[in-house]
Amino acid sequence: MPDEVVAVAGVIGSALDTAQAKWFIGGSVASSRWGRPRSTYDIDIVAALSPAMVPRLVRDLGHAWYADPQMIIRAIASGRPCNVIHQDTQVKVDLYGPDSMPMDHEALGRRRSEVIDGIRLWFASPEDVILSKLLWHRLGGGVSERQISDVAGVIEQQALVLDRSYLDRWITTLDLRQTWDRACATAAR
Repeated sequence: MPDEVVAVAGVIGSALDTAQAKWFIGGSVASSRWGRPRSTYDIDIVAALSPAMVPRLVRDLGHAWYADPQMIIRAIASGRPCNVIHQDTQVKVDLYGPDSMPMDHEALGRRRSEVIDGIRLWFASPEDVILSKLLWHRLGGGVSERQISDVAGVIEQQALVLDRSYLDRWITTLDLRQTWDRACATAAR
């Protein structure tokens, strides 16, 4: 994970902690943490933010960030994602509410704390990274090999510790068996 990404994740993570929002990093940053590393300068964060938390979050981020409080509040109200940008590094953080994926509320309780370069960050569990990547693959029309490759990397690196019953429950619930089998076959190559 590039140093800038870790530093930016640390700043927004600290601001989310101060605002008392539960949060975790997902997406490519999390799949790189649990699987095969790959370069990315976008951070996906799922955060249980309420409108009342937003002014403090924006204040704590400060002037180094493009963070429009009204846009964030509108995104929370509509259940849509929004983004904030660290202006010096141009690292973009996409903020998602805990209703963006069916398992996100449960995933907030399964998040994992990791310390990288002295910075504590919360990550989606490997299982929740797998599930969200499988869903994004389907939402993208089933054509993104990057999502399948990311899932295969997590399977390869975490095979011995994956919670298979949790995965199986959500794979069945979300009707992802075919995509899961494809990612497992890719990991076995």
